[in-house]
Amino acid sequence: MRLIFTTSTKARALTLALGCTFALGCSEVRGRKLVQEGNDLYKKGRYAEAVTVFEAAETLVPSLPTLWLNKGYTCRQLIVPGSKDPRSQRAVACAIDAFKRLGQLQPGDARADQLTIETMFDAEEWQKLEALFLERNRRNPDDVDVVRGLEQVYYESGKWAQALEWSKRVAALRRNDPEAFYGVGTLAWQVLSARGGGADMT
Repeated sequence: MRLIFTTSTKARALTLALGCTFALGCSEVRGRKLVQEGNDLYKKGRYAEAVTVFEAAETLVPSLPTLWLNKGYTCRQLIVPGSKDPRSQRAVACAIDAFKRLGQLQPGDARADQLTIETMFDAEEWQKLEALFLERNRRNPDDVDVVRGLEQVYYESGKWAQALEWSKRVAALRRNDPEAFYGVGTLAWQVLSARGGGADMT
């Protein structure tokens, strides 16, 4: 991409360059500037270009959490849900890697894990999600969010019997919550109304 500078832009660039010459942290200044450029491209819907700019910033500000968060968001925009197209698959890997890096830099940031899971749902990676949630359920059987995650994975992937079973487990964990039992009935009704009441629904 060929950038066109106006006179004022050249002046600002020169000022920045001179400032970096006499101060520490020039790499960080340039890196943060690139992150801002990536953000601007994102706002314009130019996602592939934004990813390229974020990648250029990685060598300059590799420890900046905002870089990885925004890169992950941008890569997600390039995902075609359920597509096995190589470009979409690369976007999936890009987003997951970025959110993983965010989690490493900020272990207490719940967004890293949540966005990783949302990205896997976007990509319809059912087997990986199933394995992830089953392992978490093995470690903590009473985590209702994990149980609900498994219910959603099985429902979205068309495994109705397993979805109903995990929906019932949610109700078992939330015995005093009427909404949990309502959820079991709602799931059964949704499946029957959409798929019919054949032998597989008995």
